[in-house]
Amino acid sequence: QIKEYLNDVIQKENANIDKHKAEEISEKLAYSILYRNDDLSDILNKYTELGDKKEKIKENKTEEEKSNKTSTNKDEKSTQKQQVKKTNPFGYIVKPFEERELHATIELAFSRENEEKIQKLQYRNQKRLLEASLAISNVSNYNEVIKQIIMQTAILLNSLNTQMYIYNEIENIYVNSATDEYPTENDYNIIEQTLNIKQTNTTENESGYYLSIPLIIENRVEAIIISKRDSTLFDPIELTMINTFANHAKLALYNANIMYELNTEIKIRKTAQQELMEQLEFEQVISEISSQFVLEQDLNSSIDFALKNICRKLKAYSTILIQVLPNKNRIQISHSI
Repeated sequence: QIKEYLNDVIQKENANIDKHKAEEISEKLAYSILYRNDDLSDILNKYTELGDKKEKIKENKTEEEKSNKTSTNKDEKSTQKQQVKKTNPFGYIVKPFEERELHATIELAFSRENEEKIQKLQYRNQKRLLEASLAISNVSNYNEVIKQIIMQTAILLNSLNTQMYIYNEIENIYVNSATDEYPTENDYNIIEQTLNIKQTNTTENESGYYLSIPLIIENRVEAIIISKRDSTLFDPIELTMINTFANHAKLALYNANIMYELNTEIKIRKTAQQELMEQLEFEQVISEISSQFVLEQDLNSSIDFALKNICRKLKAYSTILIQVLPNKNRIQISHSI
């Protein structure tokens, strides 16, 4: 009876215990009670304490496993976060998350994306502006500067139809820098509007969109750049960029104009100096020839001297003196060098 009672208790307390194992334990406990006079309650208490210890050990082990798992998960999340940071993301979404947090994260991501796009666009425009400014600064010839200004404006505005009109002071009109032709009626109206406001101006008509940029030097509009697009407006960022470029362009044009005037003046002076030197040399030859005729008694020697100097002065291969014979209607060579 004691064995059966103990067997029932053990199986109830340990549902997963093997049946034969339960019988073995109950038999040993019953033997202790019968032959060692152990109290049944003490036996059961010992067994219960043993079970509690096992359960506590099991619980501690489970908690330790959970703690290790949590620590492992934290380490994994930390590692994942470090790896994600390398990609420079616009935001983080970590489970579990709330709808409000998710919405805020998405809005922040869109905001950062737009900000990054603007920064990239500004960097690209600054780079293009620097390249354009260097291109016109690396040339000093007046005509080459004009060509570079037109070409760099076309690149900055992405417009193939770009031209410049230069002020002609003699005719008091703006002429095309490439063809020296007068402006068309449409371009003439754009030039008049630009002259009235003296600043960058946008115009729209049936033929397209126009942007005119005045280059003002010493309070006078020296040139006007007109750029045309067929179907795309000029945005504010482009207007800001082209105004900055216009400041560099007018400075380059001013310096090139000064260099052109200086070079022209130098050429004129060199030409005048060369002509004066040639005149002085010629007069010196004439003076030497004249002196030879005065001082030399031999006429033939004086003539030969004169021919030699004339030949040297004119850099001629030979020089001859032809004598017209009187009353015979014929000529003859009297001297030759």
